[in-house]
Amino acid sequence: MKKTDRREFFLQTGYVAAGFAGLQRFLASASSAAEPSSGPGVRRGSASGFPFRAHEQPYQSELEGLGKLVRDPLRVIDLPEGFSYKVLSVTGDPMDDGLKTPGGPDGMAAFAGPDGRIILVRNHELEDQMTFEGAYGVTNANLGKLDPAKIYDSGKGVRPQLGGTTTLVYNPESGEVERKFLSLAGTTRNCAGGPTPWGTWITCEESVVRPKSDEEIAKAKKFEEWGGGNKSDDEKARAKAEREKRMAVLSPKRRRQVEQEEAEKKRREGEPDSEAYLEKWHGYNFEVPASNEMGLADPVPLKQMGRFNHEAIAVEPESGIIYQTEDRDDGLITRFLPTEPGNLRAGGRLQALVIKGNLSCDTRNWPTTGEPTLPVGEAMEVEWMDLEDLDSPKDDLRTRAYDRGAAIFARGEGMWHGNGKIYFACTSGGVAQSGQIFIYEPSPVEGTASEREQPGRLTLFLEPNNVQLLQYGDNLTVSPWGDVVLCEDGPQDQYLRGITRDGRIYTLGRCGYEGDSEMCGCCFAPDHPVLFVNIQRPGITLAITGPWEKLAAEAVTPRGRTSGS
Repeated sequence: MKKTDRREFFLQTGYVAAGFAGLQRFLASASSAAEPSSGPGVRRGSASGFPFRAHEQPYQSELEGLGKLVRDPLRVIDLPEGFSYKVLSVTGDPMDDGLKTPGGPDGMAAFAGPDGRIILVRNHELEDQMTFEGAYGVTNANLGKLDPAKIYDSGKGVRPQLGGTTTLVYNPESGEVERKFLSLAGTTRNCAGGPTPWGTWITCEESVVRPKSDEEIAKAKKFEEWGGGNKSDDEKARAKAEREKRMAVLSPKRRRQVEQEEAEKKRREGEPDSEAYLEKWHGYNFEVPASNEMGLADPVPLKQMGRFNHEAIAVEPESGIIYQTEDRDDGLITRFLPTEPGNLRAGGRLQALVIKGNLSCDTRNWPTTGEPTLPVGEAMEVEWMDLEDLDSPKDDLRTRAYDRGAAIFARGEGMWHGNGKIYFACTSGGVAQSGQIFIYEPSPVEGTASEREQPGRLTLFLEPNNVQLLQYGDNLTVSPWGDVVLCEDGPQDQYLRGITRDGRIYTLGRCGYEGDSEMCGCCFAPDHPVLFVNIQRPGITLAITGPWEKLAAEAVTPRGRTSGS
């Protein structure tokens, strides 16, 4: 791998905040990278304080010509020979609007801008308590710089939701970011999303937090007064047994996430109730213009696209229909039929995917469910079911739809339109619960009454059940030559994978950090040979260049033998 273009970036950064639920780490100087930490064989990260791995997880590639990954001496990202990266942005960097670059970068898309510039719109998966990573400073002191009308949920001026988006204006000729600014404020846990053909970014909230109603507050108060919180030993035993039953069917990564959530909930029991500061309901999509002009988007929730744990969207350009994933262990795949394509605020209809002739199909292929295994490579005709009560306070849209016949999926995450199809990842699907990739082929008459005779088709494209090829695929994109490029969010090393049109998987990169260092936001620049990607912790955005034409040629060659580490 070539020398990185911004070796000194770690020295130029003041600090970066990282970690969940208030776990903060400050930047160390570049010189500290050589200092051993307390564990043998572990080195402290150059800038983040995150540890580097002592041992690397083996990987495989089903493209022989790509070659093995070359170890990056700075331990940011390992890439194949001939590829290089440049650091564009780091958590804590000052932005042009006087705020700090937020942490938790996640889903992202690149748009063609004026004068040959590229506009990157980038999500930030942050919650209200994560102020060390927020744009406004540790005490939210800079929240007052924003127009209150442009903040979706300011937390009564005390505890604003810290998610949202930032926009970077990138010059592909110089390789420099010329401008960066906050472009959506006051939302929470903006995970992924997707670009639209009309030049906007749909950003998705992966959370359904909401303020409690007066009635709920009164009931909770009465419950406590009556001693309702004191359970008997039998009740505690039943609750423990029910929890163990729920945890038993989860993947190892999902179990760890649930345990982290439980620990965080317990930690916060003694703190002021964050729900008391919520001003708005969450669980919506928002639309952000891809503009090089500095400013905040109007924070208008697209409520008719549903309220649930949104993850990603993809737009079918001919019809303007929008497809959506839901990051739940029993999530739906939905589509939104806009009343006016390109004008999402005008509303529309939300529908859930149903496998024709297989009502309430469980696509997850988990051995513990006792359900029939969904075969790989077999196209299935689908139908679409209208959904109602989209804004339910119970977060039960998926369960009501499943009861009526909708299919369920194992943590639907990344989604992208390419090659005339919709690709999406199910992070914990499969017999090994290590990931599935699906393809949906829309009908030629998608969204009309005629699609009953010409239905769209869903195919389980890949389920390798081999963590050396795929482990917890998350964000994905489609390359200019038609391959899927996918980021992993796994429990071990985090890889950047490629998938050819005929289903061969190859390894394109490996994150240099270990632990909670999810790779995300992969997207290609329009009309330029650049791949952008984020490393969520410590919070870095990269531009990757290299011999893409060689990779594209290799991807269309006949199947060869597998190479690996």
